[in-house]
Amino acid sequence: MNPVTTSNALASYVGPATITLSVTDNGTAPVANTYWRVDGGAQQAGRTAVVAQPASGQQSYTFEYWSVDLSGNEELPHNMLNGIKLDKTA
Repeated sequence: MNPVTTSNALASYVGPATITLSVTDNGTAPVANTYWRVDGGAQQAGRTAVVAQPASGQQSYTFEYWSVDLSGNEELPHNMLNGIKLDKTA
């Protein structure tokens, strides 16, 4: 059974975004890793994602996250289709 990852991501932030990922796995194997990436960039491991604020104005980013258990069961990445909007100033 694949793990199931959820996030507390909001649609928009003022300043940097700190996103917490939570994972459950109802199978017999514990969760090995949780991964995330921003704008198709490098895959990061961990259950806390920090997305830096833009240098100026507003910027939208895509955010994907998923988990893998010790048996190798991998869930399909969750993709925030509308992205995360960060605003340097409100």
